[in-house]
Amino acid sequence: MYSFRRVNDTEVTIPYKKVVDAPKEGEQFQYQVPYNCDSCIVDRVYCDGIQLELMSSTRRSGVGSIGYYTVTPTDITIKITEFSPTYEGVYQAVFVLGGETISKTILEIRDAESHEGEDSEPEETSQPPEAPTEAATVAASEEATTAAAATTAAPK
Repeated sequence: MYSFRRVNDTEVTIPYKKVVDAPKEGEQFQYQVPYNCDSCIVDRVYCDGIQLELMSSTRRSGVGSIGYYTVTPTDITIKITEFSPTYEGVYQAVFVLGGETISKTILEIRDAESHEGEDSEPEETSQPPEAPTEAATVAASEEATTAAAATTAAPK
């Protein structure tokens, strides 16, 4: 008999998912994303569905913009040799644990101008203005009537 243990996606955690501003076109980019998982492997990394290369120790040069990643037991590092808008988007990693795959969002790179102010300011905590109740409307109407009566009754 075989015993299977169903893998729960909470067994792979990304301590924080960061939204970062895209660097200028042509600049190098590197970002390290920590992850927590016992006995899992990082199988693939995607940017908006396009698979990045797992970089081996071979060095490449003169081939243009390359997006790739490296993996340690605790971190995934996204590296881009020459940033271009192609690399803006949501980055997801596919982990293999117990023979099953689990996908997790690990990073988002966005054009700074397209989301200016979205992440830099704290959320508003004020409540929306309440709709006037019938009692408040009646009270305001009575105040207006009283003020109008006072104005017409005042000597000129």
